[in-house]
Amino acid sequence: MSKYCVIQEKGIIEERIYLLEDRLTIGRSPTNSISLADPTASWRHAVIYLRRNQAFLKDLDSHNGTFVNNRRIKSSQVKGGDIFLVGRSRFRLIQEDMNPNLTRLFDTQDLSNSGVYDGVSNSGSSKQFRMMKDCLAKAPVFSSLDSKGLEIITESARLVVFDRENCIIQQGYYGKSLYFILDGNTRLFINDYKGKEILIGVLTENQMFGELSYLTGVPVSASVHAVEQTVLVEVNLQAILDLSNRYPQIKDFLEKYHQEQIHEIEEKRKAAGLKEKRKHPRFTVQLPVSFAITPAAQVLGNLSGKIFRSVSKDMSSSGIKLQVLGHTIEGMPLGCQLKLRISLPNPWGVIQCLGVLKYIWKGKETSEAYYLGVEFLEMPEEQRKKLGEFQFG
Repeated sequence: MSKYCVIQEKGIIEERIYLLEDRLTIGRSPTNSISLADPTASWRHAVIYLRRNQAFLKDLDSHNGTFVNNRRIKSSQVKGGDIFLVGRSRFRLIQEDMNPNLTRLFDTQDLSNSGVYDGVSNSGSSKQFRMMKDCLAKAPVFSSLDSKGLEIITESARLVVFDRENCIIQQGYYGKSLYFILDGNTRLFINDYKGKEILIGVLTENQMFGELSYLTGVPVSASVHAVEQTVLVEVNLQAILDLSNRYPQIKDFLEKYHQEQIHEIEEKRKAAGLKEKRKHPRFTVQLPVSFAITPAAQVLGNLSGKIFRSVSKDMSSSGIKLQVLGHTIEGMPLGCQLKLRISLPNPWGVIQCLGVLKYIWKGKETSEAYYLGVEFLEMPEEQRKKLGEFQFG
């Protein structure tokens, strides 16, 4: 009997592997099995599923269509090696008998199939659900949960597989997930401003790591790559924060965890004789930034063609945090592309580039303040060089 996995090929978020046992939904909605930050994909774009041990791909009446081997389809059988496109996102279907190097991946399938069914992460009676629940029950962050709380957080989780040297978290990006290692090893490291890698540590089974930028409002402080093929339980941080309203010990733990992580990274920087460039005021200077949603994005009429004024609150070489005043911003869809115009002080001048909206969160200081996390998507080389000269001198 053949076994399948879907590989999301390298792009902005690197390569990711999803095991296919029953079905995987694909689209921009965060409730999909594979959630895309791709403005050309529809909210619920496509579904790939198994029937009698054969794989089928179905378009869910998407705006831009679904393509298999460059042919647009409504519904089609797909086989190992087939390439399919959802918006601009490229996927490849793999069968167990195609590649002997995938043997270990499928050997862990009983532990790692994502089991996401049309927005409901898992069935409480499935073996996969029980495995994830056992993994999360061992995590110190969830030690205060009763059985009901543990059920809730497990329902929001999914299993993902990363191949050797795949990027799980990228330093400088804005993130939204916590990860718990079910099988395998990862390495945590930082890069100095010249790109040199500095190892922080190696994380193994039952350890937690994650992107607390959603909680702190600053970019991720370190990168995490898979040392070997690694199976992770991924939990959306917003689901954890929602649960922390009932179990406040969770948020207390996360804040302490973040401080310990920052302290460890600072110690590694000092030991390596590095100067913390991010403390330079040029990273957090409030720069005027105007932006607009690109015409290709499907947005509400009051957002189309509108130019927004904002100020930068934090910036790295890969992204920027913006503060915007006004409730209009609430209707802006995650994953849409933005045209950015960043006004640097003299002598650097203006930078123009494309970005992807990754996150929106409401500020605490005023009811009209909103923060946007934007990942730089396309920036001409001369503009990128100008940004580097401004940041690093």
